[in-house]
Amino acid sequence: MPARTKGVWQTLPPELREDIWAREIEFDTAFKRYDGLGPFAIEAAKNGTNLVSAFRSYVDLENRIRRDPLDAIHALGIMFRWDMRAFAYAVGVRYGIIEPPAPTPAPDPVEAVREEVTAQQIADFKNDPRNEFFDLVRPRMSELISSGDAKSLGEAYLRSCEESLHVQEILMARKRQQLPVNPYQRNSTAVQQSKAANKAIGGAPSTDVRPRPPSSSAGSTYDDVRLAVERQRRG
Repeated sequence: MPARTKGVWQTLPPELREDIWAREIEFDTAFKRYDGLGPFAIEAAKNGTNLVSAFRSYVDLENRIRRDPLDAIHALGIMFRWDMRAFAYAVGVRYGIIEPPAPTPAPDPVEAVREEVTAQQIADFKNDPRNEFFDLVRPRMSELISSGDAKSLGEAYLRSCEESLHVQEILMARKRQQLPVNPYQRNSTAVQQSKAANKAIGGAPSTDVRPRPPSSSAGSTYDDVRLAVERQRRG
C-alpha cells in the first residue's frame, strides 16, 4: 500500500476499514477461482467470440455427448465441415468393421517395357508375309507358348501349321494345282487361285487341330506339308 494511502487508511473509522478489508479478501478469493483462464480468453477472442460464449458452447456439446453421442458427432461435423461419409468409413476401418482396400502395387516399368516389346514382336511377326497363316493358327500358338512347349514365335508357328488340318489342306491344294508357294506373290493371279481353292475345299477356316503324326517314309503327305511350311519360312 502506498504511503499516501496508508496515511488516509489510518484516519478511517475501524468499522469502515474492516468492511474494506473483508471486500478485498472476497475479491481476491473470487479472482483466484478464475486464475489461468487468461490464455483461453485470448484464444476465444482470436476466434471471434469471448470466454463466456466459448464455455457455453463447450457445456452444450458435453451435454449432447451425454444424451446422444451420434448427434454430438454430427454437430461437430457441421461445425468443422467434415465429410461425414469419409468420417464414417474411417471409423469403420479403424475398428475393423470395414476391410481396408488392398494397396495397389506400383507398376513395374521393366515389365511394362517387356510387354510392349512382346506386343511389337507379335505385330511384326504377323505382318511378315512369310507368316500368311498367322491368323489361322494364332490360338494354338498362344497355347504352345503359354505352356512352354514352344520357345519362340517361329517354333510355335511352325508346329501350329503342322497340326492344323486347314493349313495342310491349303498347302496340299496348292501342290495339286501346282500353285506357287512364294508368299511374296500375294497379289498375283496364282495367289487368287489359291484362295479360290481354299474356299472350295473348306469354306471358313477350320479350327480342328490334330496331333503331329509319327514320322513315316519319304514322300508321305505329312512330310510334304512340313517341307512346304519350311520353304515358306525360308522365303
